[in-house]
Amino acid sequence: MKRIGVPTEIITAMRGDPSWPARAAVAHTLVYESLFPGTLEADQLSAIVTPTLVVASAASGDPIQSWARGLAEALRNGSFRVLKGMWHGVPPEVLAPVLTEFFIGH
Repeated sequence: MKRIGVPTEIITAMRGDPSWPARAAVAHTLVYESLFPGTLEADQLSAIVTPTLVVASAASGDPIQSWARGLAEALRNGSFRVLKGMWHGVPPEVLAPVLTEFFIGH
């Protein structure tokens, strides 16, 4: 999990969760799952015409923001926003207005 940018304090907290054994069992796949473009090739992504908003939290940093930006750029109608938030989440009060603006505009 550290290889994909999960902060140590988050991993420590996750270890106390009942879901930890299941997460640990598939942790070795996370590097492959996080590689851009992942399971879709760039030409497949560019064939998607649905307007798509790709969001990353400001606290996530790289490589997550780079992956998200790359995904948005590969999509024909993709847009990318970095929003104030925690490592892997954006508070509803920050996300809701952005989603409202996006959906009203599309």
